[in-house]
Amino acid sequence: MKAVTFFLPLFAATFVAASPATAAEECPVNEAAITNAGGYGNAVEAAVKAAPDCERAFKTLDACQLGSSWDNALSEIVRAKCEPLFIGKASAGTMRAYKRKQAGCAMIAKKNEGTMYMGLAAVCQARAARDFARKYAKGR
Repeated sequence: MKAVTFFLPLFAATFVAASPATAAEECPVNEAAITNAGGYGNAVEAAVKAAPDCERAFKTLDACQLGSSWDNALSEIVRAKCEPLFIGKASAGTMRAYKRKQAGCAMIAKKNEGTMYMGLAAVCQARAARDFARKYAKGR
């Protein structure tokens, strides 16, 4: 019992110290951007388009997702930034795996009704594109 009493505070302190590192990123879209773009969705779309690379575009989508079918358009922007990083040099096996992952994400919307599930599927597809770009674009 003494060991548990000793290690419990140590574990708790480690967990609390690690928490900020795992916190979700905040959406970078502010009120001024929303006003200038004519709405939140337009501002998020502009932010995803303006992202300098695949990783940043996905992080913006992930942090600002709308939870609706609008996420489909945002996902397309992310995929357009990520796919060129690996598609041109991917093996046939890698491309099959990527297509399977994309199809698996699409099943989220097919199995469930509502625009929320369309949005979840779109973000899943964007995440897959980002993940494959991370993994297979290392040689660039």
